[in-house]
Amino acid sequence: MFKRSNLLRVVFHSSLAFALAAPLAAQDKRPAPPPPPIETVQTIPEPAPSRARPQARSDESRVESVFVRVFGGSAELWSGELSIANYRGASVRINVDDIDPRCPIDPRNYAMRRNGVEFRINPVRQQQRSDRYKVDVTWTRPSNTCAEMGSRATGFDLQVELPANETKTLEGDGGLRVELTRR
Repeated sequence: MFKRSNLLRVVFHSSLAFALAAPLAAQDKRPAPPPPPIETVQTIPEPAPSRARPQARSDESRVESVFVRVFGGSAELWSGELSIANYRGASVRINVDDIDPRCPIDPRNYAMRRNGVEFRINPVRQQQRSDRYKVDVTWTRPSNTCAEMGSRATGFDLQVELPANETKTLEGDGGLRVELTRR
């Protein structure tokens, strides 16, 4: 069981101190002896093994900005700024599927039309720092006539040297064009 004590006991837990006094210490008329010295023991748990990727060296972890414009014929299909790093590229995907009001199949039904653009840019991994990027783009659009009732797609998958502060234009079939500016 528990022994009664007239001593003041201090317990440290998570850097907070709690004072616990014997319940009858206040009733005792004799002066209490000084408390014994306080001993603290700090235990530091060992870190769990990490499954994260090792930290990249500072020269390997550069983040860059590329301004992209994608054109289909004379129309700008998408434009915007993408952030990329040598270990991670960026992508944009926009797809719109709806009916084509110009192409009725019967009085209650219309042909479907598909419009879309998919764009991806990735740095090309090499041993040394490189300004080479892999660009993959696809443009999907409705067919030219209602009789075809479908869609057409064009695209390309190219590698390009893109030095900082320069703009490059890549051209594909059917009026597909991409402008890239690395900032």
